[in-house]
Amino acid sequence: MMMEENETIASFVARIKDLKTKLSDIGHTMDNRVLVTITMNDVTDDYQMFITAINAREKVPHFEELTGILMQEEERRSTLEPHSADIALMAKKNF
Repeated sequence: MMMEENETIASFVARIKDLKTKLSDIGHTMDNRVLVTITMNDVTDDYQMFITAINAREKVPHFEELTGILMQEEERRSTLEPHSADIALMAKKNF
Protein backbone atom coordinates (compact mmCIF):
# COMPACT_ATOMS: atom_id res chain seq x y z
CA MET A 1 0.00 0.00 0.00
CA MET A 2 3.00 2.31 -0.19
CA MET A 3 2.20 5.91 -1.03
CA GLU A 4 3.64 6.92 -4.39
CA GLU A 5 6.19 9.75 -4.42
CA ASN A 6 3.92 12.30 -6.15
CA GLU A 7 0.63 10.95 -4.79
CA THR A 8 -1.60 13.18 -2.68
CA ILE A 9 -2.71 12.21 0.80
CA ALA A 10 -6.33 12.17 -0.43
CA SER A 11 -5.49 9.69 -3.18
CA PHE A 12 -3.47 7.51 -0.80
CA VAL A 13 -6.28 7.48 1.78
CA ALA A 14 -8.82 6.66 -0.94
CA ARG A 15 -6.75 3.59 -1.87
CA ILE A 16 -6.67 2.46 1.77
CA LYS A 17 -10.45 2.93 2.09
CA ASP A 18 -10.95 1.02 -1.17
CA LEU A 19 -8.87 -1.87 0.19
CA LYS A 20 -10.93 -1.81 3.40
CA THR A 21 -14.15 -2.01 1.37
CA LYS A 22 -12.88 -4.86 -0.79
CA LEU A 23 -11.78 -6.84 2.26
CA SER A 24 -15.10 -6.14 3.96
CA ASP A 25 -16.94 -7.45 0.88
CA ILE A 26 -15.25 -10.84 1.34
CA GLY A 27 -15.79 -10.95 5.09
CA HIS A 28 -12.53 -9.51 6.46
CA THR A 29 -12.56 -6.43 8.64
CA MET A 30 -9.86 -3.85 9.26
CA ASP A 31 -10.17 -2.14 12.60
CA ASN A 32 -9.03 1.40 13.33
CA ARG A 33 -5.62 0.32 14.62
CA VAL A 34 -4.82 -1.55 11.38
CA LEU A 35 -5.92 1.41 9.24
CA VAL A 36 -3.81 3.82 11.30
CA THR A 37 -0.79 1.49 11.16
CA ILE A 38 -1.03 1.09 7.39
CA THR A 39 -1.36 4.85 6.92
CA MET A 40 1.53 5.77 9.20
CA ASN A 41 3.87 3.08 7.88
CA ASP A 42 3.20 3.62 4.20
CA VAL A 43 3.36 7.40 3.70
CA THR A 44 6.37 8.71 1.82
CA ASP A 45 9.64 9.30 3.67
CA ASP A 46 9.19 13.06 3.73
CA TYR A 47 6.30 12.57 6.19
CA GLN A 48 8.29 10.40 8.62
CA MET A 49 9.20 13.22 11.03
CA PHE A 50 5.54 14.21 11.10
CA ILE A 51 4.50 10.60 11.76
CA THR A 52 7.07 10.38 14.56
CA ALA A 53 5.43 13.38 16.21
CA ILE A 54 2.01 11.74 15.93
CA ASN A 55 3.41 8.52 17.42
CA ALA A 56 4.66 10.51 20.41
CA ARG A 57 1.08 11.38 21.37
CA GLU A 58 -0.36 9.67 24.40
CA LYS A 59 -3.31 8.41 22.37
CA VAL A 60 -3.06 7.37 18.73
CA PRO A 61 -5.63 9.28 16.64
CA HIS A 62 -8.58 7.57 14.98
CA PHE A 63 -8.09 6.84 11.27
CA GLU A 64 -10.39 9.68 10.17
CA GLU A 65 -8.61 12.14 12.47
CA LEU A 66 -5.19 10.99 11.23
CA THR A 67 -6.16 11.43 7.59
CA GLY A 68 -7.49 14.92 8.34
CA ILE A 69 -4.24 15.84 10.10
CA LEU A 70 -2.18 14.52 7.18
CA MET A 71 -4.28 16.47 4.66
CA GLN A 72 -3.79 19.64 6.69
CA GLU A 73 -0.04 19.01 6.77
CA GLU A 74 0.01 18.46 3.01
CA GLU A 75 -1.86 21.74 2.51
CA ARG A 76 0.52 23.57 4.87
CA ARG A 77 3.53 22.23 2.98
CA SER A 78 2.12 23.26 -0.38
CA THR A 79 1.73 26.87 0.78
CA LEU A 80 5.28 26.99 2.17
CA GLU A 81 7.15 25.61 -0.81
CA PRO A 82 8.63 28.39 -2.92
CA HIS A 83 8.04 28.18 -6.62
CA SER A 84 11.08 27.22 -8.66
CA ALA A 85 10.81 30.39 -10.77
CA ASP A 86 10.90 32.51 -7.61
CA ILE A 87 14.01 30.68 -6.43
CA ALA A 88 15.72 31.22 -9.77
CA LEU A 89 14.95 34.93 -9.72
CA MET A 90 16.20 35.28 -6.16
CA ALA A 91 19.39 33.40 -6.99
CA LYS A 92 20.04 35.61 -10.03
CA LYS A 93 19.38 38.76 -8.02
CA ASN A 94 21.76 37.70 -5.24
CA PHE A 95 24.46 36.65 -7.70
